[in-house]
Amino acid sequence: MGRWLLALALVFGVAAGIVLGALNPEVVTLNLAFAEWRAPLGALVAVALGLGLVAGLLAGIAMMLLRRRRIGRRDAAGDSGPSGGTGIADG
Repeated sequence: MGRWLLALALVFGVAAGIVLGALNPEVVTLNLAFAEWRAPLGALVAVALGLGLVAGLLAGIAMMLLRRRRIGRRDAAGDSGPSGGTGIADG
């Protein structure tokens, strides 16, 4: 089932990219401090979206790794967590 979802996401992404490029053919200039880039608006939007996606994924992975590292150190020290118990409510 996972392959179907991946294939569907890929088809949707390609279709969205084609539509984005077709509806935004105007050439625009992106002025950065160190460079100037002229490209179709659709391409610049797609690049910005891709860079944002990659940055978000990297941030999520970094947060996950830091959390695992913190949990590993806590387990190595023998601490069972912030509550000091098993996390199961008594009662």
